[in-house]
Amino acid sequence: LDGAYASHPDLDTKRVLESLYQSAVYYAERLLKHHYFRVDPLASVFWRVYMGQPQRRYDGAGVHELAIDESGDIYPSKGLIGVSDYRVGSLSDGTIDESALVAFNDVGALTTPPCMRCWVRYLCGGGPVAVHHARTGSFRRPDETWCEAQRSWMAAAVSAFQALSSAGVHFERVYKTLGKKE
Repeated sequence: LDGAYASHPDLDTKRVLESLYQSAVYYAERLLKHHYFRVDPLASVFWRVYMGQPQRRYDGAGVHELAIDESGDIYPSKGLIGVSDYRVGSLSDGTIDESALVAFNDVGALTTPPCMRCWVRYLCGGGPVAVHHARTGSFRRPDETWCEAQRSWMAAAVSAFQALSSAGVHFERVYKTLGKKE
């Protein structure tokens, strides 16, 4: 989902939501029949709600993640590969501009002003920097249309979680059935 938004910032969020709802209905029907598998981003949201673990930061861009393109250039995130303003180093000359990475230290739901006031901040985690950059030109500024879509589908996911949980769906099995062997 994030890759689609980052690659195609002009995506119609309402059409994406419709598709996500259709996928969610199918997924819920399968889970109700105890056919456990993961469909992300739905399963990830279910898991965070089930475990009660807030997500304060969506991605590790520049902090826990770096990406390298085919020419050896280094970027803070795979979603920012090829954006020259975010090039932070090169494998060919062995350099990395750590001062450029500092800008990514405080990205997330706890430090992004629109996120700090949003009820879904701990499910969303502030969103992916690549999507923000693609839709607004800044990795620090979320697009309100994208945020509204996030709030809408996450509200539906929380509601679906309640219904599925009440029906006896075991969310641990969704994750435990996908162990390191599979």
